[in-house]
Amino acid sequence: EADVDKAIEGIANENGLSLEQLRASLASHGIGWDEYRSRIKAEMERQKVIGTMVSSQIQVEERELHALYDELYTSQPQGGETLHVRQILVLGGEDTPRDVPTACKIARNARARIEKGEPFETLAQEISAAAPQQGGDIGWLHTDSLADWMKTPMAALEPGAVTPVIELPFGCTILQLVERSEYEPISFEQAKSSLQQEVHQRKVMDEYREWMEDLRKRTFIERRGYFAQSANLAASPRPQGALASDAAANSPAAEGPSATP
Repeated sequence: EADVDKAIEGIANENGLSLEQLRASLASHGIGWDEYRSRIKAEMERQKVIGTMVSSQIQVEERELHALYDELYTSQPQGGETLHVRQILVLGGEDTPRDVPTACKIARNARARIEKGEPFETLAQEISAAAPQQGGDIGWLHTDSLADWMKTPMAALEPGAVTPVIELPFGCTILQLVERSEYEPISFEQAKSSLQQEVHQRKVMDEYREWMEDLRKRTFIERRGYFAQSANLAASPRPQGALASDAAANSPAAEGPSATP
């Protein structure tokens, strides 16, 4: 049902209408809202079946995989070291609820609790502005990509160890090294499976956009000037030359005067 609502909103937006204006237009052609939703739902289901068939026929060429690999991996490091890092970040300063000294005091208290045995992840969930739901885990970072303020504190850190509190212009932070690893560049063969999925998905999305555009054209042909000028269609007389719908053409109420000039 949410997909149907989204599609109808898209149809209204494409025609420069509010949902209220769309309802009024349909009503002017004798089409009820529930009936219209049912027809849109049926059309979407038909198009999804077609989309599934198209998806199964999409071909991914080797040259497309190489082009995407170049796009995603050309700039990757060719060696060096990568670090798995957790962070506790306490914001302070402009546009925050505290000043930097207060933020640093909170960070120092957190570090003291960590030294007494409390898990870094627990403190991160409690006070950190950086990835709190992940326990402060900010993932793997290549040493070449580290911010300047991170490089020196992290350089000699052993796995499990925590940096001193680091003061920044926007607050104070503590970093924990989880693990170090030598970085190995991702080869084309290693990435090939994910590249195939990505190229395939892009093509599927292209097909999806095409059939959504077709859906809009089939269900709401064009915008007429009357609706561009009217702010209250429900209280207005029936417009001459309103927005037409091929759904209206199939409605018994539309068998009288034509819906389009």
